Amino acid sequence: MGKAQKGGRGDGKRKQRRHNPIRVPDDHLGPGVKVAEQTSAKGEQVIPVLQKLDSPDGGDRVWACAAITNLIQNDASTRRLLQAKGVVPKLITRLTDTSEEVVVEAAGSLRNLCVDGGYDMCGQIFNKNVLAPLKTFVPKVIATLQEFLGPNPPKSANGMKGRIYEFAENIITIFWCLSETSNKALNAINEAELTPFLMAFLMSRDKIPIKTVVAAAQCLYVLSDDNDPTINAIRKTPTYLSCLLDTVKSSPTASSTKQNGNAILVDQPSESENEEQKSTLKVLACGVLRNIAPIPVISPTSTPDFERDIALPLLVPLLDYSIVEATNHVQKLATAQSVDSSAPAKLSLQHIPDHDHKTPVILELDDIENRLRTVELALEIMTSVCAKLPDPKPGLADDRGEEDDEIMGNSQAEDADGYDDANEEENDDEIILDEDRDTTPTKLNPKTVSLLRSLTRPLLLLSHPTLLSFTRPGSPPIHPPTTSILSRIHIHALECLNNLFIGLDPEETALPEGTAKEAVVIWKEMWNILSRSVGKQKEWMVGTGVETRREMWEVGVGVLWGLARIAKDELVPDLEQVQALIEFSEFSEDEMIKAKCIGTLSGLAQHRDAIEINKIISSYLLTYLHPSITNRSTPALSQITHPEAVLHAASTLIDIFSDETKPYDVNFNLELFAAVAVKDRVKRALKAIDRTKEGGRELREFGEGVLVNLDGFVKYRRRLEKKRVKKSSPGGKKR
Repeated sequence: MGKAQKGGRGDGKRKQRRHNPIRVPDDHLGPGVKVAEQTSAKGEQVIPVLQKLDSPDGGDRVWACAAITNLIQNDASTRRLLQAKGVVPKLITRLTDTSEEVVVEAAGSLRNLCVDGGYDMCGQIFNKNVLAPLKTFVPKVIATLQEFLGPNPPKSANGMKGRIYEFAENIITIFWCLSETSNKALNAINEAELTPFLMAFLMSRDKIPIKTVVAAAQCLYVLSDDNDPTINAIRKTPTYLSCLLDTVKSSPTASSTKQNGNAILVDQPSESENEEQKSTLKVLACGVLRNIAPIPVISPTSTPDFERDIALPLLVPLLDYSIVEATNHVQKLATAQSVDSSAPAKLSLQHIPDHDHKTPVILELDDIENRLRTVELALEIMTSVCAKLPDPKPGLADDRGEEDDEIMGNSQAEDADGYDDANEEENDDEIILDEDRDTTPTKLNPKTVSLLRSLTRPLLLLSHPTLLSFTRPGSPPIHPPTTSILSRIHIHALECLNNLFIGLDPEETALPEGTAKEAVVIWKEMWNILSRSVGKQKEWMVGTGVETRREMWEVGVGVLWGLARIAKDELVPDLEQVQALIEFSEFSEDEMIKAKCIGTLSGLAQHRDAIEINKIISSYLLTYLHPSITNRSTPALSQITHPEAVLHAASTLIDIFSDETKPYDVNFNLELFAAVAVKDRVKRALKAIDRTKEGGRELREFGEGVLVNLDGFVKYRRRLEKKRVKKSSPGGKKR
């Protein structure tokens, strides 16, 4: 439990988040269309452009489609205004226009709306049935591609080839964005069976512009993420597997698209952009291989180990990138750009807007954006590599229908408070919890130790927010794409750290000497990231990247949990940190987040000399268990809204007070802990677990163990209390 994985496999949820989230965030605007009208510098141009979309003149329609791309460029206000005025259905109508040029421009505008606008925009585009015309384009593009790449390609102008490849890139990108919108959209796209179409671009990557190939790889990467139709199509086709493996090893050379007769010779990317696109292509191919893992055997001698032979050699070097330097450079470039274009350009009806022409400043900003996206992709794949999860274990038997009744009933002879005291005088000095558990720690592989140490520093640096990581209320980011990518980089870097440290359980793994002290250093840096840079939830304001801040805290708490377990004996608790963890646990409604907060507090509560901190933490944990000190019993005690948190609170209190020799044991209250309501609450939490949900069976097993341990723990503490009473009573000492 606790590891974060792409696709939601680690926490029982399929997170519907895009690999390429909103490129141009608009949360700084606040809700509504009125604010968009007030803040858009191009608002007066919107209506004339929309009117031209319905013009009987084909040239006007081409102009209008191209103008929309210009209007929305890094401009969230104008994008929202266009959306409110009905731009989406108008553009979808233009996909069936009699003019091919209009169709190409309309596809480009829809592509940019999808990439820049995120879920809301993609959802509207899907709901307006954009897939109907899009699916008709697929066989046409395939036929044209075969014609261009065949032995006798048409001797047409290079400009025509460029437009075809650009059109293919646009419709592929729309498919990609929509597939991340909802399961309904994904299922509809699955019906189109796009895998052969997309693989055709990768298999001809030396003959096709790199941008189009990257778009196909990106779409394939998304469609192969926890999506059986695409996974099965790739796994059963050896030529696809060989192509992906070859792509990771060597992508197209910089000169391949320039020199090949079947590739376009115009609009070539800059050398730096071309190199970055090739790097991105390798990472995407690596991501597809990760999605379909384990990689099927192609031949006995050629099937590589994914982590060792593919992922780590490719991805780890990409993490050595300074986002601080990148941010500083973006600020300088964006400032220079704003000075050059302080007044919005008026669209001229005399010519079609040239959205392909880019100034040197914009090209440099694009280069940084592309590099940041490559780092983001590398981190996203590294998240699952770091998880190192074993193969799923076989499920438990389904025939457990009577179990709930047994848990809620009295299957043993229990006294009035719910605990069996019949034999508590036997085994007076012994309490065995989890007696079948093998407690011998396994030695950590030296290669794993080396990997941990080599990854921790760059991941921490990538987790630190920069000046451009969050939006500010009332004003757009200085360069919206950078802000969008940075937020994902921080979250993915924290997910990697979460998976690395959660996997290091000191009770199961013999850690190298000095690991605890190293963990303390990382702990301090993590608090610097979360508390100072991200801020506490009560400090968050609408329009300041609240969603990103919240998600960074949610993942960051998992990192803290892992560190607290490793550095338990070395970690000196801090009252402010304890209060922050309690506040965030109460703030979150997510079961797993509460469990992580409780797990982190457990490590802090067990510091030998932290008596007051222990009292604060144990009192908080008791609020999950005892109705006399909690408001969690409303509206009815029988309703357990957070069963996992209840079980973890009980388990944590047992861990904290399992050693009566610790100074903080003075805080233990046997009367409260042994109350019948506590055991009843644990039983009800156990009953509230839905075994049909992912992770439900494992949680049920954990809860059953907690219930057994609770029984044994209370008996154990009662025997200790009787001993103390005996020794302290006048006749209790033997003469």
